[in-house]
Amino acid sequence: PTENLIYVASGRAGTFTVIDGSTNQVIHSAFLAPWLNGITVDPTTNLVYVAQSNSPGQIFVMNGLSVNGFSHVDTIPVDAFPNPLAINPNAEILYAASGHPSNSVISVIDTNTNTVTSTITIPGHFARAMDINTDTNRIFVGTDEPGTLYVIDIAPGSPTENTVVDTTPISSFTQQVSVNPITNLVYSADTGSSTITVVQDTPPLPPDTT
Repeated sequence: PTENLIYVASGRAGTFTVIDGSTNQVIHSAFLAPWLNGITVDPTTNLVYVAQSNSPGQIFVMNGLSVNGFSHVDTIPVDAFPNPLAINPNAEILYAASGHPSNSVISVIDTNTNTVTSTITIPGHFARAMDINTDTNRIFVGTDEPGTLYVIDIAPGSPTENTVVDTTPISSFTQQVSVNPITNLVYSADTGSSTITVVQDTPPLPPDTT
């Protein structure tokens, strides 16, 4: 947001495109790799992460600043067919969700070293959408499993860290998930029913010190 740039990953064509948000003009476009899919930006470092949904899967790390030529700076190997990505800039962690016929696997990536430090398995197959509520330290994941939104605890040091702690009913298959960290509302765009499910994410209670 501070740079007012828009980044686009163009699927099978494999083009990484940058648009100037003040003029709506393309200022950079270059072939990166085929089957580009999920994309996210770290607003602190201005690094852009682009998922290549292939087997083996990988995440391209791109420099998001024009002064550095929007260059490719690193590649992170992850589980096959990654799609949605979500960044927690406060913890310097990137999450990459890969979908399979029987389940979905989320790779937990340290953005300081660009290495996978752990994985999270959820029962829903073919993860489609994911977002983080940094206020409550929870990830919300939608899959091709109808009627279910998965909730993952990512609070550091929590006894349930990096595990599914809840499921929330939704009307259909999730196409996109977005969190408003100010109101703690989670929005799930449900394909098939053409509806948006709104979920209230309640912050966890502070520990009892009595």
